[in-house]
Amino acid sequence: ATMPGEKAVTDFRSPQLPLEALIASEGHFKGLGTRDVVKLAYISARGGDPAGEERPLEKVAPGELAKLARVGLAALVARFDAPDTPYAAMRRAAFTSGYKYDDYAHLARVAEWLGAEGEGE
Repeated sequence: ATMPGEKAVTDFRSPQLPLEALIASEGHFKGLGTRDVVKLAYISARGGDPAGEERPLEKVAPGELAKLARVGLAALVARFDAPDTPYAAMRRAAFTSGYKYDDYAHLARVAEWLGAEGEGE
C-alpha cells in the first residue's frame, strides 16, 4: 500500500495521523501523559534498497491538524447522533479501492438489491 499524500491528510480523507496527534495531545495514549506533537510522518518499512522511507507532513503544524481533527470528529459524532441521519449501505466510490473484502456486505445484501445475485425460483 502506498502512503497517503499530504493533501489527503490535510483534507481529512486520510485522517489517521491527525487523529493520533489529537489522542496524544490530550493524553489518551496509556502511560504517555499529555504531549505536544511536534512532527507527524508516515514511515514505510520494506525489503530492498532503500529498506524504507519517511515522509513527514510539513504544510500544516501537527497541533493545528489535531485541533482540526477534533472539530471534524465532533461534527461527525453530532451528525451520526442525529436520528434522521441515514447510514449508507455502500461505501463511496472514492474510498472503495483500499478494501478487498467488506465484512458486512453479505449482511447488507446489496448485491441482491442490485440484481447481481438472484435467488432460485
